[in-house]
Amino acid sequence: MTKPEIATLNRRLGCENSRLRVYLDDVQSAAGVTPSYMVVEPCEKRDSDKAGGVAVLPVRDDGAVGLLRVFRYAIGEEVWEVPRGFLDPDESPAGSAAREVEEELGIACDADSLMKLGVFLPEAGILRVRIHLYAAVGIAADRAVRVSNEMGHRGFSWFPWEVAQAMALDAKIEDGASLAAMYRYSMLKAQI
Repeated sequence: MTKPEIATLNRRLGCENSRLRVYLDDVQSAAGVTPSYMVVEPCEKRDSDKAGGVAVLPVRDDGAVGLLRVFRYAIGEEVWEVPRGFLDPDESPAGSAAREVEEELGIACDADSLMKLGVFLPEAGILRVRIHLYAAVGIAADRAVRVSNEMGHRGFSWFPWEVAQAMALDAKIEDGASLAAMYRYSMLKAQI
């Protein structure tokens, strides 16, 4: 893949918090066009792989998949999504995925037992980050789940795989990380 000839003319820090920085960039294309861009990236920047977060599809030993019901402030609505979060400094993506499952659901899982589902770019137009996708497979059907008290977390439910697929097709699951994890898991599951 060839790099487009785009030069950064000016970069300003728009705002930041403990996890993200927002830059306002003035750029120029080879054709002389000078648009402005907004680039959002994690504070703990990893130039090599641009890893910034993880998303984990919980899968019970009976094939059911788990989804959190979360109120998302930015859209003012509740959505169904898989557990996910940011990587901590010096943390591996698999280690972060295992930590997120334990923090958000109270289920301990070993990073080595996670099924790697690859990475995806949530919005390459403004986000300079890759999300690592995993499946936490083989969770016992009788295993109790304890939903964290993280802001916005409203509940958790297990869904038979066919029901979760129908929810995705009916746009009852809209979150990109959740859809990507479900799709990749279904593709890998078909190969096994």
